[in-house]
Amino acid sequence: MKNIKIAPYPNRQITQECIDRDIIPNSVKPDGSKLNVVNFNTPNVLIAQFTDGAQRVIRTGPIVPVGNEKYFSVFPNPVHLYLDFSIKCFNDSETIKQTSFPVCAKKTNKKVDNAYLLDVDADETHNCYNEFFKLRMTSIIMLTTSVEAFINHSIPNDYPDKNNIERNGKFKDKLTTDLPQSLKLNDFWSDKDGLRCSLINLNNLRNDLVHLKTNSDEDFNVYFNEINKMLKFNILKAINDVITFMNLITPDFIKKIE
Repeated sequence: MKNIKIAPYPNRQITQECIDRDIIPNSVKPDGSKLNVVNFNTPNVLIAQFTDGAQRVIRTGPIVPVGNEKYFSVFPNPVHLYLDFSIKCFNDSETIKQTSFPVCAKKTNKKVDNAYLLDVDADETHNCYNEFFKLRMTSIIMLTTSVEAFINHSIPNDYPDKNNIERNGKFKDKLTTDLPQSLKLNDFWSDKDGLRCSLINLNNLRNDLVHLKTNSDEDFNVYFNEINKMLKFNILKAINDVITFMNLITPDFIKKIE
């Protein structure tokens, strides 16, 4: 699965006419000297011209201190960050499954009913098996997070009770009702039942993982069904469904790295 391009946020186009008319006259002091004030405690707005000639209004992200040095860059779109990290975790889990599992299995070559046993020591579990679980879980959780963040971002700021919807609204209500109504796309889901169910199922699985319940009074059964459900879940399809959904709402919002 290819990773996606992580765009700046915000990422506004600007013309040279606007720069000449509005930016330059407001970027000098009364004595004619240029303003050169940078406050890293707040976002700093930049006008950048890239190698292809495109000019954008963007902003800086927070400072990252490392010892005596400080680093910063352009603020990335959080929705893109969440989604791209989900893709990375899925890809890394597939690498473990296809590459590491066979290597680890050959070290002991133990089989039980045609299934390789990834061996362990007393009081320990198998590292590759653990990493596979962690990456799978993280991919699902971050994928769902990207969807909810996208919904919150896409609902217009002047939509009634938006703050309460963002903080307290249920995922299903925001997805199926609030988002389409706020964008005047009331028939959006009328012919997309499969896509809608896919996103709801993704969120349900995320909830099962985050709010993990024992669902058993027997230690040898606890958590098994939830983890097994995660392993059977088609994450690749879910990622593609999420990308489809986002690009239907905002065309070209997600662009894969070529």
